Amino acid sequence: MNKQMDGYWPTVCSGDEIISIPTNIGILADEFLSSVYGQMARKFVFRRGDDVFAHVCVAMPIPGTPYFFADPWRGYYDPYFSISDQRFLVQALSAYGEWCCDQGIIGEFMRLNPVGNFLDVLGTGAGYIVDSGQLVSILPTPLSIDQYISALPKKCRYSVRSAARRLHVARVAKEQADEMYGIAHAHAVSLTRSRAQTKWFLNIDDYARLLRLPCIDIFSVYAHTQSDVVAMAVTLASGDTIQVLMLGALDNATYAGASDLLYFHIVRRALERRNTGEPIAWICFGGGHGTGSRDSLINFKMKFSLGRAERCRYLILKHNQKAIDELSSLHGHGTAPPDPSSQLKARHFPFLNVLKPIDARTLALDHLH
Repeated sequence: MNKQMDGYWPTVCSGDEIISIPTNIGILADEFLSSVYGQMARKFVFRRGDDVFAHVCVAMPIPGTPYFFADPWRGYYDPYFSISDQRFLVQALSAYGEWCCDQGIIGEFMRLNPVGNFLDVLGTGAGYIVDSGQLVSILPTPLSIDQYISALPKKCRYSVRSAARRLHVARVAKEQADEMYGIAHAHAVSLTRSRAQTKWFLNIDDYARLLRLPCIDIFSVYAHTQSDVVAMAVTLASGDTIQVLMLGALDNATYAGASDLLYFHIVRRALERRNTGEPIAWICFGGGHGTGSRDSLINFKMKFSLGRAERCRYLILKHNQKAIDELSSLHGHGTAPPDPSSQLKARHFPFLNVLKPIDARTLALDHLH
């Protein structure tokens, strides 16, 4: 394998090769990755003839060690592959495992698209570990906005219409980068209220860079009586799926219904994209706080996916079993992590009970000023 640097993205394709990856695979857009994940994002590309496999891992340092653990925290994506051939995927994953070992990445949670076909093509006989986690609210793109409105639960329709009398949603135009402060502030306030880890925060320049990408839509919500942004959302179009990546509001009580209105407009925008030729088949609203069906957040999102939710599946990859065993023997007896996602990781990588990956993003709310 010929390993070179393509920008700062390591690949296993030489720099002068033409790599046939469709431009609508937004998850592979370099500016998206650098804005959301910074230097933690690493792109791997494997080519066999005209066949291509591409994957992005988010390599977070493991404190006190020379190693990394890969675990993307936004969205649900299959790797890109140009041919549905099991032998090709097995070859690509083998090459990927070797590359990860060279990079010091000892393990990975590959969080997959709940309605993707990567695992179906890979099959169960390849020796990989598959596990499942939280429910994910996901909607087949409706035929029309009228059909969607009529299918919404009655209370949900009322919430959207009630919110529309008090609030206004606008899709931010590419030339409106000056609005990024209000959008970043609304998101940061929401994240701070929920005690989110610092890795979830972006700075104003990150939002401005994202806004330039054709795969990104940013929505802002205003109260009719004021000019400040009171809620926001960011979505990513990648392949046949719209992903809701970020959503926040200044005050859920004062601006009740803002999230309802945002989800409705996200569906409307997905229809616009599809009607202009993009192959948008799914809208992914994301998961809840836990893994069960009684979780309040997933139940809220499922109103907008018309009751549909799929169980998120993970491909558990152990690239360096020796390093994993050594770390687990030293650090595998910590207190069980509180959230279900961390519990799932700790089941396969016990050392994560104690050694949590470093948050490379350290943005605090006052950094917005």
